[in-house]
Amino acid sequence: MIAAALTVAEEHGTSAVTLDSVAEQAKVTKKGLLYHFPSKHALIAGIHEHLAARFDQALLEATGKEPESASLTERTRGYIRVALETPNTVELQFILEARGEPYWLAPWERVNHRWFPDEPPRRGTRHPRPALPDRTDGGRRLLGSGEHPTRPDEPSGPSTPDPGDPGPPRLTDDHRPVSCAPPSCAAGGRTSTHTRGTPPSRTRRS
Repeated sequence: MIAAALTVAEEHGTSAVTLDSVAEQAKVTKKGLLYHFPSKHALIAGIHEHLAARFDQALLEATGKEPESASLTERTRGYIRVALETPNTVELQFILEARGEPYWLAPWERVNHRWFPDEPPRRGTRHPRPALPDRTDGGRRLLGSGEHPTRPDEPSGPSTPDPGDPGPPRLTDDHRPVSCAPPSCAAGGRTSTHTRGTPPSRTRRS
């Protein structure tokens, strides 16, 4: 049934994943689906369990050994090798949606704790940061240096950011790039909608 849910998401988008659509794709009755997943929320949680388990297996294959037998450098390199693989659009969308839902995030946190048990927990929780794939150019640099990966929204070192650099492009809800988006614009209180590198239009004086 998880495979059916992923098929629906791949063909119609994650918003199309409902109990009815998945039951139809899986060729089962809705009552039969509800036996395994009593709600859409539980179904999405099952999808994250599946995706996190798949990510854990990929980490194992990339590292070549169980996390208990691997050094921090070996585990980090394995993590980055997996994270730099071409992302599946549907998988990436589910991961992004999980960031705001602790119940969906839990499987990823378990994977992260299994591979990086010595990492300090996130503020306000008892669990480490989630092992969400970070497919960035920074990951390629880390692959050569052996440094520990950080989340894209966290500083990786003591370097001072350039005030004139708006940072990496962000995406709106419809996946269009914008020059600034929350939370980076939270302090300024205004979100710019013109594309990076293009000056905003000026108001003509009368």
